[in-house]
Amino acid sequence: PLLARVRIRQLAFGPMQALADRVRGQVSLGLGAGLDLVFIELAQAKECETVRPAMGSHISLSRTAKGRAYLAALPPEQRERYVEAMRASDPEHGTWLADRMSEARKNLAERGFCISHGDLHHQLDAVAVPVRSNVPDEIYVFACTVPSFELRPGQLEEDVGPRLATMVRSIEAALGIPPASYG
Repeated sequence: PLLARVRIRQLAFGPMQALADRVRGQVSLGLGAGLDLVFIELAQAKECETVRPAMGSHISLSRTAKGRAYLAALPPEQRERYVEAMRASDPEHGTWLADRMSEARKNLAERGFCISHGDLHHQLDAVAVPVRSNVPDEIYVFACTVPSFELRPGQLEEDVGPRLATMVRSIEAALGIPPASYG
């Protein structure tokens, strides 16, 4: 029932599938609330042989572009609490995450998307863009994941990321959601 109510899914699927086909990868949509981020939609190119995550499955907040884009969109105090909790439980990973969050926020401010080069799966590269919902405490994240062997050098940053960011800005405009600033 929740998924049926999510208008963003209906608006987004066509553009998601077009982008997935163009880059020979996957374009996914996650919905976050609190410290949970779950898959709610996925478009995948026929040629893409990566595993299809199950709808409703949880997304890693620290080891994916999607997760870091989501964390970057959270209020600063909530994001910092998460990073500090990670540092307390695993100091090495917590320090790594703090560095990656700094990079994610910089990339969002300068490029409009977060980047992951094999952080979760060595063969997969991804870009992600968060979208604040008109519903309080809801954040969506669009991501495009491409097998690294399908990418030319620089293609993720110069082509895939800008295409995803443009797609997301169009969906935000259709929904009447103003773009957020992550600087």
